[in-house]
This record gives sequence, structure tokens and C-alpha cells, in this order.
Amino acid sequence: MGRRSGPVPWLDAVVRGSSFLVARHAAVSLVNFGSTLALAWFLTPGDWGAFAVADPFVIACALVMDLGLTAALVRAPAARLEGLAARIVRLQALLGAAAAALLWAVAARWQGWYGLAPGQEWILRLDALALLLLPLRQVAVARLERDLAFPRIAALETAEALGAQAVVVTLAWRGAGPLALVAGPLLRAAVGAVVAPALAGWRWWAAPPPGRVSLRPLLRFGLVLRANNFVTFGRDAVIPFAVGSVAGPAAAGYIRWAAAVANYPALLFLNVSRVFYPLFVRLKARTALLRPAVEGALHASVWACGLLSVPLFGLADPLVRLVFKERWWPAIPLFDILVPINVLLAAIVTAGACYDARGRPGVRLAFAVAGGAVLWGGTLLARRPYGLMGFGSANLAMNLVELGLVGALARSLPGLALPWRPALAAAVTGLTLRATVNALPAVAGGWP
Repeated sequence: MGRRSGPVPWLDAVVRGSSFLVARHAAVSLVNFGSTLALAWFLTPGDWGAFAVADPFVIACALVMDLGLTAALVRAPAARLEGLAARIVRLQALLGAAAAALLWAVAARWQGWYGLAPGQEWILRLDALALLLLPLRQVAVARLERDLAFPRIAALETAEALGAQAVVVTLAWRGAGPLALVAGPLLRAAVGAVVAPALAGWRWWAAPPPGRVSLRPLLRFGLVLRANNFVTFGRDAVIPFAVGSVAGPAAAGYIRWAAAVANYPALLFLNVSRVFYPLFVRLKARTALLRPAVEGALHASVWACGLLSVPLFGLADPLVRLVFKERWWPAIPLFDILVPINVLLAAIVTAGACYDARGRPGVRLAFAVAGGAVLWGGTLLARRPYGLMGFGSANLAMNLVELGLVGALARSLPGLALPWRPALAAAVTGLTLRATVNALPAVAGGWP
């Protein structure tokens, strides 16, 4: 990379990378929204739910096989990069094959456990095939992130998303049911395994450099970092295990669908926030530069998520009733909780990226564990008397607990200004829009 000017090193690469990620997500979001609309017409809550209780098992296996090594590779010295990448991809390929074989073996028991229709065990089996393709994609993307090559990552993810959504909608239209949803992660993994190494200029099939390379230094950091992802998975597992196992796959389908629509601002932010970790890694030893970078990231993230969340919060009820079929209307109350969470996530994820970059992922882990305990406890207590809203309330409480991570960051970086103003502006504007919409005669008199 060439020499860069300006008060913050690599700022040009970060801004350019963010711009590409925003543009990519804007284009893909339009496609995703059209896809979600189409799938809501072609699929039932039961179809969404069948996939929602299968995918967490594959995600768990993906976390195990990764071991945090791909994220740790971003911090690896250049002299050891090729040897480490070769070791990581071989190890992950072995673990991925073992995990896929395990899921194939237990698929029939899984189908009976959730009371799914005969033949739906293939949802889990086909979804598990993605594990065979993930290592090449994940290591290649880590190399791209290490070089701040976010325009290439944007191109990769655009190709993955557009191809996957086209196939998913076509299969749903042809009556494939929940199997159509499985095609999404499977196709994304296949495209990523081919395209990502090419974009990274990585000849993964070439012989690694001579000499022994140990993964232990990466594992010490990566396992703690990956523990955060395991906690996140454990929290997400509340949907299939605490909700789906009691209320049925349809309830899990409502939650999955509502989150897919209500959390578009967070999805945009999570794509852009990926530039924060490699940027903070480069600034971690220079507090005078790190503090303004973190402060700018916090304010920009909360402003962006707040602006996008306002119309979703204010117009959720009429939009869902006008655009989506009646069978999805029971999920409308979830928007009152899921949309405001977007703003909380903007601050929480940015603070977590800073702690990870400073080599202290254990701080984020502690708050994630506390939040997960609140989510599980609240859902188990409230799922029967309050149904979907019981889960929604517990989810909000979890994010409020994790917001303590932002306060801890402010104490560790003296002088850090927190984004109170954009958060308050989003709350006031959203509530005002909601009150205005509810006062309209068509809304007050009840939508058809």
C-alpha cells in the first residue's frame, strides 16, 4: 500500500472501503427487500421456521471449525502470512468435513425432534454442505480485510448476494418450500470459495513456504475472540430451542422474518463496521489517533442507523399490512422492539471492535455472556404468557445490558464523546412519526 496523507493513517482506504460497502449494501438491500417480499408470498411461516431451526446447527459447526483463526490472521505479520494461511485452510477443511458428516448423520433425529414433515431432514443435510466450502472463502476474505481491500470484498459479496437471491426466489416460486432458503447459504459459499481467493490473489493450491509455522499465537487470541461468537450463537439459539421447541417452527419463522425486515439498518451498519476492526488494529498503540477514530465511528454509526430506523419504526404497521400477506401480520408488534435495537447495536458493535483491536476481546465477551443470560432467562419466563413479545422484550433487555460495553470504553479512553445527540434525535423523530401516522384516519379506524 502507498504512503497516505492526513491526520489518520490509512484514512483514505477506510473511507473508500466504507463507500464501497455502503454502495454495495444499498444495491443489495433493494434486491433483498424484493426477495423478502417475494418469499413472503411464496413461503409460509412454517417454511421460514423449518430453516430457522436448521441453520443454527450449521452456524455452530462453522464457529467450531473457524477457531477464531481467520480474524486473528488480520493481525499476523506479513512474513508469516502465506504459511499461516495454508495451515489454517487445511485445518478448517478437515474440521468442516467432519462437521458436515456429523450433521448428515443426525438429520433424521433433528427432523423428528421438531416434528417436521418427512423429507425435511434434507434441509439440514443440504445446508451442511456449505461447511465444505467455507474455509477457502473465509481465509481469502481475512487476507482482503488485512489489506483494507474493501472494494474487492464489496464486489465479492454483491456477486454472492445477487446470485443467491435469484436462485432462492426462483426455487420458492417453483414450490421448493424451505429447501429454497437452503440454496442461499449454499450458493453463497460456493461463489465465495471460487471468487474470494481470486480477488485476494491467493494461490491456495500452491505449496506453502518452507519452515514450520505454529498456529498457537493466533489461537491464543482467536479462541477468546471466537468465544464472543459462540456467545452470540448461544443467544441466537434461543429462537430454535426456547421458542421453536415450545411454540413450533412457525413462531421461529415469524421472528426470523421480522428480524430480516426490521433490522435492515443494522445489516447496513454491520457491513460498514467491518472497516473499524482493521483500522483500530493499526491505531491501537496511538491513543491520540485512536480516540478520535473511535469517536467518529460511534457518531457516524448511530446517526446512520438512527436515520434509517425512523421510517421503519414510524411506518411499520401500515407498510407491513399493505405490502405483505395477512399471514405475516401477527409479527407486526415485534417491529416496536426490533427497530430501536438497530441504534443500540451501532454503538455496541463499534465499542466491541475497539476492544478486539486493542487485544482485549475478553471485555466484550463478559458483556455478551451477561446479555445472553438475560435473553435466555427473559425468554424462558415470558414465552408462554407473552408469546413473540416475550422474546422481543428479552432481546431488548439483552442489548441494554450490552450497552454497558460503550460506557466501559468511554472510561478506558478518557475524553471520548458518546453519541447521545444522534440517539436522542432518532428516538424523538421516530416517536413523532409514529404518533402522526397513528392519528391518520385510515390508521385510527383500522387497516383492512
